[in-house]
This record gives sequence, structure tokens and C-alpha cells, in this order.
Amino acid sequence: MIRFSASEEETLGLLRFLERRARTLFGGSGTGLLFVPLISDTTAPPRPRRTSLSLQRTLRDADTAQLWGIRLASDADHPYTTERNAETGKFIVDTEASRLILLALSAVEQSADKTERRREGLLELRDWVEDIAAPEPLTEGVPTPKGVVFLPQTSVARDLVARCTRRLRRRGTLLQNRWHVPPGLPQDEAK
Repeated sequence: MIRFSASEEETLGLLRFLERRARTLFGGSGTGLLFVPLISDTTAPPRPRRTSLSLQRTLRDADTAQLWGIRLASDADHPYTTERNAETGKFIVDTEASRLILLALSAVEQSADKTERRREGLLELRDWVEDIAAPEPLTEGVPTPKGVVFLPQTSVARDLVARCTRRLRRRGTLLQNRWHVPPGLPQDEAK
């Protein structure tokens, strides 16, 4: 998990970096990621997008807070859990049960001279574990081994979040438990 504050350009650059890294991990076919809005805009369940273009467009056009989930395309068959809000009729994706990397971005904060749009963000991953029933003890008095078995997708998702974390730390400064990334940094070189 990393908390950060970045300009709109840096946030969009982070999304492109995430897609490039996933493309490298998955051998160059597509982006390897699906982007899911965690709250539907309509009364239909949110559907995953194959690229971050929809998220990028939303960040440029809307000044409101944004909640998105990022999932591995290889994990697309795993259903994500949604709940319907009784008051609004909109669907909300349950991040705990849906194996998503959480990307939460605050509303836009304009600079004093109105030239820079900044958002505070959170990039978080909860480890995904296999649902395995505890084995029966072999003999009486011998304790059952304890531990957690992670899904194979967890290591890939951890790598993506760790790379983004390193990128933000390398570019930013830690102030009040949040990495602040200044504007106007040079473009990343393809790695």
C-alpha cells in the first residue's frame, strides 16, 4: 500500500507505467490488466475495461473522487462480487471478495494559480489466499500445520504494486505519511 499526492499528469503516467509493466510480465499480449470502476455510473453492474483509457478520460473530465479496481486479465474468470445500494440503485464492487488492486483517488485539488490539478491517492493490494479446508491432524497431540497459501496471481499483483510504489518513492518526497510527487518531471524511458 502507498499513499501519494500527485499531479494529473503524474497520475496518468502511473497508469501507463502500470500497463507497460503488466505487458512485460505477460509477454506483450494486450495490457494484461482489466480496470473496473468500483461504483457504477448507472444502475447496471460495472464492467471491466481492457485498457485504462476510460479511467484516464474520467480523471481528466471529472473533478470528483474516483474508486477503481485493477485486476489481472488472467484472473478474468474469477467473478467479482457486487452489492446494490438500495437508495441509489447503483452497484458497488466488493473489493475484499473480488481480488482487485484498489486505486482510490480523491477529488481534484486546484493549485492557487489554477494551473495544476492534484489528487491524493491510495494504491493498495490485499493478499489473495486459497480457500483450503484445514487438514485433520494425523495423530492426536500433534499440532496441525498453520499457514496461508497464496494464489499464484498474488505474486504478480504484488510485483505491480511494488513497482508503482518504487516509482512514486523515487520521484516524490515523504511528507506527513504521504509521498508527494512534484509536477513537471521528465517522461519515463521505456524499460
